[in-house]
Amino acid sequence: MRRRREPSLHDCEVHGLDAGSELIIVEGESALGAAEIVRDPQWQAILAMQGKPMNTRKASRVKVSENVQFRALIEAIGSGFGELHVPERRRYERIVLMLDPDADGIHSRALLLLFFHRWLPALLNDGVIYSALPPLWEITSERLEAPLHAWTAKQRKRLTDDLQAQGVKQPTVTRYRGLASMPADKLHRLCFDPAERTLTRLTPQHAESAIAAFEGLKAPR
Repeated sequence: MRRRREPSLHDCEVHGLDAGSELIIVEGESALGAAEIVRDPQWQAILAMQGKPMNTRKASRVKVSENVQFRALIEAIGSGFGELHVPERRRYERIVLMLDPDADGIHSRALLLLFFHRWLPALLNDGVIYSALPPLWEITSERLEAPLHAWTAKQRKRLTDDLQAQGVKQPTVTRYRGLASMPADKLHRLCFDPAERTLTRLTPQHAESAIAAFEGLKAPR
């Protein structure tokens, strides 16, 4: 059996609760390479998770601490986990999940939410964890002043239908396949630049919806 590679942490220069720093979690070495090019190493750290995370909702403390992915994540955050969590020792002001908006990325995001809900609930309660979703499609046309972006197939269809209704018959639709497929300038603007990007703050309710989905229950409204 091949041994899973340890997650790669490319740390930033400043740390602490009020330093403005953030730990950005991405999927794999390709995403790490793309993120490394556009991040600000002063305050943006990157942790590349290798493969899909384990489901830690019912795992023991020993199992969690032995898992290479979560051990690296816990060490990067620096504040311990479970009953040994010490909030003031956290090394980053924010934690940003920057996972591809495909099935694998959505699944990994849910599994990370389960981990935080079970082992580091204070981070969700305190509004420390965010999600930054790179778009799946870019839509351009000579008649558009700026590109349009879509995160779902339904949104892409609505945008292209709207453009066609306005007389734009053949807009150019580019499909991105994760962070590594995006041009560096677009990745920086849409996901890394605080003046341009959109972050969603994740709450305990997001985690509870993920738990309900994993357990086959109706997600809470």
